Amino acid sequence: MPTSPSSQSGTIQYAVSWDANPQEADNNQGISRLHVTAFDTSTGHIRWQREPLKVKDMYQSSEQRIVDGVLYIASSSQHNALLLALDTRDGHLLWQRETEETGFNTMQFCKGTIYQNTETTVQALQMSNGQVRWSYKSPAFLSGLVTTSAAVYLVETEINAQSQNGQRRFATALDTTHGKVLWRKAYTTANDSSTFKLIATKNAVLAINQIASDPSTSSPITSVQALQPETGRSIWTIPMSMSNEPLSVTALGDTLYLNGHNRLYNPKAHPASEPGQDMLLMAFNAHTGKLRWQREHNYEQFTFLSEQELYAYKGYRGDGSTPRKTFCALDTATGKDRWCIDSLQPSLFSLSANKDTLIVVEELQPSPLSLQQNLYAINKRDGKILWHQPWQSSAPSLVTLTLVTITPDQNAVPFG
Repeated sequence: MPTSPSSQSGTIQYAVSWDANPQEADNNQGISRLHVTAFDTSTGHIRWQREPLKVKDMYQSSEQRIVDGVLYIASSSQHNALLLALDTRDGHLLWQRETEETGFNTMQFCKGTIYQNTETTVQALQMSNGQVRWSYKSPAFLSGLVTTSAAVYLVETEINAQSQNGQRRFATALDTTHGKVLWRKAYTTANDSSTFKLIATKNAVLAINQIASDPSTSSPITSVQALQPETGRSIWTIPMSMSNEPLSVTALGDTLYLNGHNRLYNPKAHPASEPGQDMLLMAFNAHTGKLRWQREHNYEQFTFLSEQELYAYKGYRGDGSTPRKTFCALDTATGKDRWCIDSLQPSLFSLSANKDTLIVVEELQPSPLSLQQNLYAINKRDGKILWHQPWQSSAPSLVTLTLVTITPDQNAVPFG
């Protein structure tokens, strides 16, 4: 693959924006426009901007990833699913795939293959041309797609099988060559689909399960179980405190992060200047399950950019109040704040960074049918703002509905 400009200069990043007429967008009708922009993070100046194809449907957002100098963009409308591959040197279209099968909501990459799933199907596509290598069809509801070089892992939920005792779900491993089932392990879980998740590391598959409890007891019990990637056999299981429900989970390197409501929160233990610290973020050794650190907090969202980069922010309350906006960089070794900016509210899904600079998209809504985006460049070491500027849509009559920045080989992980 050709070398991307960002790997040559270290300052080029990319923005993916979806523009549309706001009246049509409000009814999810109309024709949207996709624009891809390369800009210099040291100045904010645009290097080039492309409209890679004429979109004939209403797409409002997408998932994107840069791998080996190619920008992949996946999106879904009410009628179609779209997958594009663009050359990051100048934004020209390498290939596109548009199908009537909607609902593709993830995009995983491994060894020259793109993996996507709908509610009932997993597809493996060639990164070079988008052609289907294999497809796996399940009679169950699919979620939680995770890929490694060893296997493709997913959660299968039995449809219409809820009961007072919970719901049966399966951790399933598929062969990466043909999509055949390697093993399947059954669990009884709480009925809520968010209470069972899979995370894969190099050495294990981690199943995080919140078990449906007796209604007379206080809350579900959470367990973390490490499974052998080849067989699905249990390596270790650690029961968790009942203080974390519901949970958000992710793993980076050899660290497993869990975030959820702290049922044991004591407001008397915190000063009045720190209200609502009823959330708990925990970091575990993913190989042994040993707790590394934990902290109570009142952040509403976290984003991981790498094993060393963790950012937290708050200020999204929708009750008409105007809470204090805060954006912080956290130390992944201790969980403590390194620096904070008290006047910035990033978009929930748009952080990206190169070696020295963090790019933040701020999204404001001054009226019901208008959106405004601003780009901020921040020094990653000390949190100082280097520059900021408003984002311009592709035409005066259009509004940028979604603006996401991205850098090569970096996969931002939102973590609520």
